[in-house]
Amino acid sequence: MTAKTRVLVVDGAPVVLELVARVLDEAGYLVHACADAAAAEAVLARHEIDLLVTSKNLGTTTGMEVARRARERLPGLPVVLMTGPLDLHPVTAFKFEGYLVTPPTNAQAIHQAVAAALDSDAATRRRNAPTLKLDELVPR
Repeated sequence: MTAKTRVLVVDGAPVVLELVARVLDEAGYLVHACADAAAAEAVLARHEIDLLVTSKNLGTTTGMEVARRARERLPGLPVVLMTGPLDLHPVTAFKFEGYLVTPPTNAQAIHQAVAAALDSDAATRRRNAPTLKLDELVPR
């Protein structure tokens, strides 16, 4: 992990959002913390991110919808889903690189979920994917 690893954290519960963002910030990640999907969309429009950590339930939308939109912009983006311990069954059709039971009981659980997602095959493929420069896309 380098100080440049950019993480978007989305959770409508202020206490959980603050806790996860603080733990990741103290671990050296660059953290964008958002309380809802609209704020997350704004961050995704302006910033490149390396990992999405999102709550399953976000009020008017879901973490799966935020992840789907994020992956449209950033294919292969690793995602950690935060959800209650009995709430995983309906989301298993969507591929996540990690799960975090909320509320997190300790910083180690957050670190382990994030590290596993960043070490996942999806994250490796995304890091190794060729990138195109603007002049390669727009003929002169």
